[in-house]
Amino acid sequence: MGKKIDLMATGMNLRAIRMRKGYRGRDIAEMMGVSPGSVSHWESGDFLPCTMHLVRLADLYAVPVDSLIIRRIE
Repeated sequence: MGKKIDLMATGMNLRAIRMRKGYRGRDIAEMMGVSPGSVSHWESGDFLPCTMHLVRLADLYAVPVDSLIIRRIE
């Protein structure tokens, strides 16, 4: 069985990467064509961005897609 995604840890990771790259949440929302609330929900662990948005985030942050997602250790 595969490991489950840890939404809270993934959200914290998304926020940390964004901040390290020097973007505000509002900047990412504008670049991606989503609401600032969506970015906030992703970063608070309320829900995971869809695959299309994960790919776009990885492009914007210049990181591999799999580095955005944190899996639970079970």
